[in-house]
Amino acid sequence: YVDPSTKLPHPVTRIENALESADVNFDPFKPADEQVGDVVKALRPILPMSSENIQLALKIPAEYTGKSYGIVKNYGEIKREEWQNDGSWIAVVELPAARQVELMDALGKATQGNVESKIME
Repeated sequence: YVDPSTKLPHPVTRIENALESADVNFDPFKPADEQVGDVVKALRPILPMSSENIQLALKIPAEYTGKSYGIVKNYGEIKREEWQNDGSWIAVVELPAARQVELMDALGKATQGNVESKIME
């Protein structure tokens, strides 16, 4: 999430102050992913936020498409896909910009680094 007026991330101290103002409590026994929605909902009245989406073009070699397809579907919406003659998979995926690094880390592990990506404009 970014500050809609500047399109830049909010400074850490601004987020910390908003968390205190919203009286947000974190459950140390729940995964962070499960708590994000409630935290964002509590912060929205205090801190203006917008989420930017990006489109990412991916090319994954044939030997890794089985694992990678499911990973990609979990992170974003597949807008276009094409299977190449050599079995490789090309896809254009739309996802929140903040999740790009997570997706690329997951694909890097699943493909042993054999993934090509490009941000579409």
